Amino acid sequence: PRGETAVLAQAFLEQRKGFPEEAVRILVGFLQEVDSSHVGALRQLGKLHIREDQWSKAAGVYHKLIAVDPTSDEWPSQLQLCLNHLPV
Repeated sequence: PRGETAVLAQAFLEQRKGFPEEAVRILVGFLQEVDSSHVGALRQLGKLHIREDQWSKAAGVYHKLIAVDPTSDEWPSQLQLCLNHLPV
């Protein structure tokens, strides 16, 4: 089993190497197979979607983060950023 730190680092490196699709695949796999509520993986996935201008996908991730971690002030503001970029 891959540890969470290794998975997050591997996804980050794939992104840095110019392979955002692979980074998304790694993060989504971790969230599906290990911990669907892992705040660090969700946060990294949300940021990755924003960098790729995938605003709708990013909004979905931040909506989940609000449900998982409702005390954070970061998630509502990130969700609003995403919603501001969606077509009307």
